[in-house]
Amino acid sequence: MLLLQKAFGLSVSAERKARKLTQLELAELANISTSALSVLERGLRPSGFDTMESISTALGVPLSTLFRRAEDLQQTNTGRGRTVAKPRGRSATVTAKK
Repeated sequence: MLLLQKAFGLSVSAERKARKLTQLELAELANISTSALSVLERGLRPSGFDTMESISTALGVPLSTLFRRAEDLQQTNTGRGRTVAKPRGRSATVTAKK
């Protein structure tokens, strides 16, 4: 099962890309460092509520929506491939060729 912090990061990354923002641009809008955003998007460690709220505000998306999409990603991850987040709660699983 996909960890919630990883799924949340995928959700943020998908929203950022849908808005055609770079990590630098979103980090500046959210008043956080690019390294903090990068760590969050990759799900390497949990982020504080203030950081998550700043990001959701900068994206113009309610924090609850980002979490809902993260939960959807958790449920759709089958473990057979890499989950790729898409905006609006859709996701796709990409299976690597062997």
